[in-house]
Amino acid sequence: LQSLAAQIVADCLSSDVTGSRSRAGAANSVPSAKVNDSNPLYVHRLQLHETYSRLAYSNVRLIVLYGLPGMGKTWLARAIVKLTDGSPAPIVRVHEGRPYLSDVQQVIAAYPIDTSRVVAAGPEAYLTLLLSDENGPDRVVLDGLETADELTHLLPARPTSSVVIATCRTKGSFPPDNCAFVRVDKMSEDESVDTIRHLLPQLSSEDAAYLATTVNGYPLVLRYACALLASSSLASSSNLVREFCQELLTDAQSIAERTPTPDNGTLLAVLIRLTEAVRKRNPDAYELLVVTCFVGDILQGGAYKPVLERYLALIRGLTSASVRCAEAIQVLLDMAIVDSRPDDYIVLHSLTRRTLRTCFRDKIRDVGESTVLLDEQYGEGTKSWRKDDFRSEE
Repeated sequence: LQSLAAQIVADCLSSDVTGSRSRAGAANSVPSAKVNDSNPLYVHRLQLHETYSRLAYSNVRLIVLYGLPGMGKTWLARAIVKLTDGSPAPIVRVHEGRPYLSDVQQVIAAYPIDTSRVVAAGPEAYLTLLLSDENGPDRVVLDGLETADELTHLLPARPTSSVVIATCRTKGSFPPDNCAFVRVDKMSEDESVDTIRHLLPQLSSEDAAYLATTVNGYPLVLRYACALLASSSLASSSNLVREFCQELLTDAQSIAERTPTPDNGTLLAVLIRLTEAVRKRNPDAYELLVVTCFVGDILQGGAYKPVLERYLALIRGLTSASVRCAEAIQVLLDMAIVDSRPDDYIVLHSLTRRTLRTCFRDKIRDVGESTVLLDEQYGEGTKSWRKDDFRSEE
């Protein structure tokens, strides 16, 4: 069943690379934000669709969709990025900072672009030609970038003829100045339930709501769960829903390890790679991520900024804890691994927190054996953490 589920998810994520129709109409026409009819499983995500349409109206030339792996960035781009004639925009996949040569050549072949001007035969040269030629598509999707920093060397130095929409896992450190960022986060509960009803129409309303709540709007995991359940009988589906949800609550790492990603990897491997990128970019951010994974189980999924500042001041002995904490939190936000609420609360997605908490087991033990005294107001009470709390929780 797991193998079948992985194949179903892969089939759902695959699509044509090129938009086969030529350019029509004015280059600044606003693309349609309706659901992509070629993918009936896609569920309309109203807020993201409206944000994209607003940017399109403002004639932005570079739009970056960024967010945690598996949040639906590619699906969103395929659904809403249209050429001016209404056909899907061509997609060029990017791996390790380089575009797929076959993708670029396939797109170029669909348009009256003169390739004799290409001096080098590398994919970057062809991509420059594609984005610069006035006979090319008015919109191009660059899919699968690790960070928006990669756009600096992928895009031509001169202004592009095409509007570029890129999907990236993080904002990066030095993205192009003209980027308009759109964070793609978890689905709403209504969107999650609609997705389940599309994929599993036979599932009861109660089971659909329970699955949606437990998965907490994580599109990739939601589709994986639905693929597992698709081959079950109606009589057994309710039990399978509860078994899956129970495992997700008690052993999220196992679920993440079995959830396939479009690049033939797993969600767990991608999350581990993301945390390693955090550690290399900002050790303080990595430390606060570990602390947030721990206290999130106690405090509704995250931690307050003053608590994290006090942690850096008391445990790390930093005299500039406020500044260092703000910098670290900004890194975590740029990498889309946490979200920030108006009340100075930093929150992790529940599945990410549970998965990383297991991965951080040894690190959390090290933190717990430090002398930790964090006193901060939470609602009507005060919560103190001491090393005994860390030991018992571990």
